Amino acid sequence: MVKIWLYGIVHKSLIQMVSKKGMTAYDIRKSLDDIFNDNKDARAMELDQELCTITIGYMSNHAYCQRIKTIADLLANIDQPVPEKTLVTFMVNDLGEKFDQLAGIIRHQNPLPYFFQARSMLVREELRLSRKRPQHGIHQDNSSAPTILYSGNAEPSRTPFTHSRGDRQNQDLQQNNDRR
Repeated sequence: MVKIWLYGIVHKSLIQMVSKKGMTAYDIRKSLDDIFNDNKDARAMELDQELCTITIGYMSNHAYCQRIKTIADLLANIDQPVPEKTLVTFMVNDLGEKFDQLAGIIRHQNPLPYFFQARSMLVREELRLSRKRPQHGIHQDNSSAPTILYSGNAEPSRTPFTHSRGDRQNQDLQQNNDRR
């Protein structure tokens, strides 16, 4: 009965790989365990290295935290659980300048928040920053605007200047010389 259950839930290619004539359900399960636990230490080292070097890069905060949690879950599945403090440390180590203040706050909490608490703080801060209004005017009609309004008596043969500030000063000097 157990053999039939194994044949029903395990992929056919795996069953074919481990099955031999006369095997019991225990033998099949033991062979499957061996396959899944093969190179467990090497896999743990790879995952640990990935967790230590993960960077947020262009990921969203949600994707970044999800990746950290996924790696931690994979390590736990191969008997290498990652402590909560370590997860929080990895999360705040590469948040970048945008979240530098929040990283400092999290680092100095005693005790450190749990991973999901720190993740929640990060997501809320990201939302707050996305709603923050710019401090400078968003209109182009202020004194720092890149365009200017020219009002003067220009001769018909001359066109108003559209160049840089230095060109404007040269044009003013030329006009003053022409008038003399």
